[in-house]
Amino acid sequence: METTPRKIETRPPRVIVAIVEGLIPYPHREYALGDLCQGYVSLLRFIRESAAWVLCTIATQVRRSFNIRLSAAEACALIIAFSGASFSFTLGVVLGVALGALILRDAYRYPAQGTPQDAGVDALVALTLLVFSQTLLGVTLPAAIMIRAAALTLLTVSTVRVIFRRAPGRRQPSRPSYKLTRNMNVLWMIAATAIAMTSPDTVPTLMAHQSFFFVFLPIAVFAIAFRLNKNALDRTVRKDGIASVFQDPNRRELTRKRDSLWGHDTNAAEILAFVLLALPLCIAPFSSNVDWLSVGTNSAAFLALLVLWVYIRKANQKTARALQEEIDALNPSIKK
Repeated sequence: METTPRKIETRPPRVIVAIVEGLIPYPHREYALGDLCQGYVSLLRFIRESAAWVLCTIATQVRRSFNIRLSAAEACALIIAFSGASFSFTLGVVLGVALGALILRDAYRYPAQGTPQDAGVDALVALTLLVFSQTLLGVTLPAAIMIRAAALTLLTVSTVRVIFRRAPGRRQPSRPSYKLTRNMNVLWMIAATAIAMTSPDTVPTLMAHQSFFFVFLPIAVFAIAFRLNKNALDRTVRKDGIASVFQDPNRRELTRKRDSLWGHDTNAAEILAFVLLALPLCIAPFSSNVDWLSVGTNSAAFLALLVLWVYIRKANQKTARALQEEIDALNPSIKK
């Protein structure tokens, strides 16, 4: 009695291939997967060889993308962010994990150029790993210190990566991303709110409920500034005052996205919001009992906030112009 020969697998399972594909950096992905799949013998051998390929390609990418100045600046930024906490070996490990994650982000992205929006995402990834590592290693910090550290991490790491990002030989995206720009705005506002919440602690009590005013007023004025900047690029309103966007759902969606970004010109309300945000830090040095560590870290955060805002403003303007071009393209009769 003849038996049917057992079918021999000549390719690894698709799920395993997908996992390996995600772990190998993009520049090496095509030829590495081709060699692995072509030489497939068994699943165990494929996993072993894939692990070797992943480690080798990551090491190659880290060697090519590593920037000693950027890593040193990021390490300083993380140390400044957690300067209010008592340093320990475990906390040092936590900060090392975050720094390692940032180095890996550069390795996987290389040779593509990071944008200001990517810098915010990188800072958020680092902050997420910081929180996860603290939970895993049992590092507990007071709530006030953790809030300040989270805000400073977002601000200082983002600012450092914007300033030190590699410029030569990199390609910029052909069109700005609305989603990345919006997420960058949200991250910046979260960091600004955290700074507004912690700065009043450095100011002596001058009046009743002063912490509420120091926190509420900057946020409220920022909201007014944003409202004043809306429709700065609007060219979709007819002379009769009827907005043509309501006749086209696609144009209405593009207009909604454009109006959710910061407009073209800086207004007085925006400047006033920054003045109110800096006011507690200006008053604090005149106190008889100054917490110079808190004042210094919050002042560094405020400066980082200003520097990062310049880049965020430019990203908003670029994205708004791109959206306006799409809106105008829907109606060729509108003159640009």
